[in-house]
This record gives sequence, C-alpha cells and structure tokens, in this order.
Amino acid sequence: MRLINKIIRAYLTRYGRELNYVRNNSLDLQRRQLQKVLRSPFSARRGIKKEDDFRRLPVSSYDDYSEAVSMRLNSNSKPTIYDDVKYFARTAGTTRHESKYIPTSAEYFKKNHAHASWLTLSILYSLRKDMDLFCNKTLLMGGAIYSDTQDKIIADVSGIMIKKIPRIFHRYHVPSIQDTLNSNWQEKFKTTAIKAAAETDVVMIGGVPTWITTLCKEVLLLSGKENILEVWPNLKVFLHGGVNFAPYRLLFSELIPKEDFTYLEVYNASEGFFAVQDTVVNNGLLLMTNAGIYYEFISQSDFQKENYKILDLNRVEINVPYVLLISNISGLYRYVLGDVIAFCSTQPYRIKVVGRIEEYINAFGENLNLSVVHEALAAELKANKSSIREFFVAPKYLSLQKTGCHQWFVEFEKEPIDLEKFSCDLDRRIQDKNFEYRQKRSSDLALRNLEIIPLKNGFFDYFMRKKGRIGGQNKIQKLNNNRRLAEEVVSELKRRKRSEAIP
Repeated sequence: MRLINKIIRAYLTRYGRELNYVRNNSLDLQRRQLQKVLRSPFSARRGIKKEDDFRRLPVSSYDDYSEAVSMRLNSNSKPTIYDDVKYFARTAGTTRHESKYIPTSAEYFKKNHAHASWLTLSILYSLRKDMDLFCNKTLLMGGAIYSDTQDKIIADVSGIMIKKIPRIFHRYHVPSIQDTLNSNWQEKFKTTAIKAAAETDVVMIGGVPTWITTLCKEVLLLSGKENILEVWPNLKVFLHGGVNFAPYRLLFSELIPKEDFTYLEVYNASEGFFAVQDTVVNNGLLLMTNAGIYYEFISQSDFQKENYKILDLNRVEINVPYVLLISNISGLYRYVLGDVIAFCSTQPYRIKVVGRIEEYINAFGENLNLSVVHEALAAELKANKSSIREFFVAPKYLSLQKTGCHQWFVEFEKEPIDLEKFSCDLDRRIQDKNFEYRQKRSSDLALRNLEIIPLKNGFFDYFMRKKGRIGGQNKIQKLNNNRRLAEEVVSELKRRKRSEAIP
C-alpha cells in the first residue's frame, strides 16, 4: 500500500505543473475553452458556429433547458440535443426550489469534474508531505444514485464521481462505495456512522459542514469518545464546500483539536467544478480556467437592474460582486448559475462566493447580503466561544405595536451564555458592516434589534425530513426576503408546543 501511495504522489506531480500553468495563464486558457465550447456537438446542434454567434446569445436559466431535459429523461421519442447524454446531475434542493437535472456529457465529466478532482488531490499532496490517502481510508458524506438504466443515470454529481472511482481504489473508502451511493439518506447515514465508528484509519473526510458535524456527533455517541481524533487519530484533512465555513470553524476545532489539521475548500456544483483552495491559508479559491468552462460575469448591481452587461475574465475587478455565468462543453450557454462571487486577486484569478442572487433581505431597504451575515455571525460566535448547527434569517414585519426586525432561527450546537447580549452584539456587528442596515436601525425607527429564536438540537434535520429534503446535498436558504420559510417553522414550533402540552 505504501508503494501505491508513492506511485500516486509521483503521478500527481503532472497536475502540480498544470496548476502552475492555470495560475499564470488563465486568460489564454479561457480563450481555448471558448473554442472548445464552440466546437462541441451541442453548439453545432444549436447553430452556434463561430464566436459572433456566441456573443449574440442572451443570458439563460434552467428554464431554457428544462423542456429538452424533461423530454430526454422521459424517453420521449422526439429528438433533443441531449439524446447522447447519459449522466444528469441532480442539483441540491433548497427549502425554496425544486431540484434541477443538469446534462453532463461524458466528455464534460472527464474534462471538468474528474480532472478537477485530480487537481485537488495534487494540491492535498503538495500541501501535506505526510498525505497518505492510498494507505488509509477516506470518508465522503454525500452522493447518491437515484436512477440507473442502460441509457441514463440520474444522480448527485458527487454520486456520479463516486460511482466512477476505479475499482482498485474502492478499498480506501468507508463505508463501501455501494453504501455511499445509497439514495435512502437515513439508511445511509446510519450505516456510515456505524462503520465509521468502527474504523480507525480515516485520514480525510469530505462533505457539507452541517452534515459532517451531525455524522461526527453520531460517531462519538457510538464510540463513546470525546473527540474525533480519539476515533480517527490519523485524521489530517477536511475537504468541504457547499456553505460558508466560517460559522462552523469553532465547532470543528472542538471536534478535531489538532493544530496541524488541514481544511481545504472546493467550489463545485452540479453544473461544474469551478474553483479550489490551493494554499494553506484560504485567501480565495483558484478559478479552474482549464476545465471545459468559459466564464463570464455581470456585476451584481447591473444584474439587479436587468442591465446584462457581460464581462470577460480580463475585465473583472477585485472585490466587486459579480453574478457568475458559465458556458460549457455539455450544452449550457451563458447560464446564470445563481451564485454571486468576488475576486480576491487577478494574479492569479482567485475568487470567493459571497452569496446567491436570491439570497438577501431588503424588506426594509436594508439591502443585507449573505457575506455580511456570515462575517458578523462568525465573529460573534468566536467571541462567545459558541457554535451553531444551522440557521436562517427572515424579516419580521412591523405592526401597530412594534417596528420590524430580522428574525434569526438558530440551532445552536453550543448556545451563548447570554443570548440577549449575543443578539445585541451581533446586531451591532451587522450595523458596522452594512450602512443601510445601520440607517434603518437608527433610533429603532424602521428596525429594532434582531431577534433570535433558538431551536432545539436536531430541529432542522427533522424539518427537512418532513419536507422530503433530507440528505447531504440539500440546504436551508440562509437569507429569505419574505416570511414563507419562517412561517413554516413557526407553525411547526407551535404544533410541537401543542403536542407537548397534551397530557
């Protein structure tokens, strides 16, 4: 096994050289990716023959592709541009939106998802000279196959990736590949926890922070240990993505009390693998400009005005929020991903995700975005040595008796000693970071201090299960500009209170 690890390390040096090329030649690489998009069979089927044709295309959303995808998935006899596509990556469902099914051609999977995964491995091996994935075990939380027939496979993109792991590497995963791909989330979670608690050689874990914390707590319960290092003493890396990690950092430092532990962030989605942290200190994620995607950008302010002035990579600026558009070799063109990103640097091109297009609150003219919320919350949790499992925020509208406020629904892992002081200090942090919010909070005229509703441990798991959205790929929308989600939760809390009162 040591020999296999040594061979893999040597093999990964080629990807290290490629990463250096990405860092120094992104504009050239993007010109090449555009040509690859133009030469793809999907462009020919849509009559896109040259760059001028492409530049005339409007921005698009999933609605522009859903009919063709639905026809293909339902085996309609009418031909579609996706007839030769076998893989359809199901997107993570949120509390507001249904899943989508993203066409993923074999060529795109190879050039993007698989290739970027090898690049990520090469980063791990370069950052840690003691990395030994192929001598020990990796635990990946997430990924499932929902339908597997001769002509099409519907799965989470991580499920497709796990399914295509070469058989020779199956022995290095816990639980088994078959268990990992189980679409019954509760059954899979239980199996994973039991097998993980009995395993001692896990060196890397990967998944969304919220679900990994739940898994770790279950493993500790089953093993009777105090922290995860007592179960997996050689654990070295947590590969994470999907949500902002800052609010969860303190919790993980308690679960994994190890100074030389590596947290590595990736930015991948059903539509593609876009960026990866390539340094020890996370000062932005390196944009994968060599992986079958041509990137374009619209400033968030222009997008909100429906002024779709599209910018190429060479025209972006640092610290400006941009709506991300992708065109790929799998048939998506100027597709609005839904994420808002900002560049941390342009030499090389490194980005951070600062929010979602629809994830904001502007019910009182405060224009609060997710980036501000995450920064303020992370700082206040650190100051109070507290931690959370999950949260979301919604407006609470003014009444005849009271002005409005932001209502926070928070499932604490470790609740602050003084919750009222915590809410006041958190409110001040948000005011410091957001001028419009501070204006509306002036003398409590339009907004009063934010209100925190603490939820019992396990509430969000129960709530998502009840909505049929349990699983590692499903998410709570953190900022809501209306009361729909809040009223669902309030209704559930009232129902629980009534049932507890029944003798």
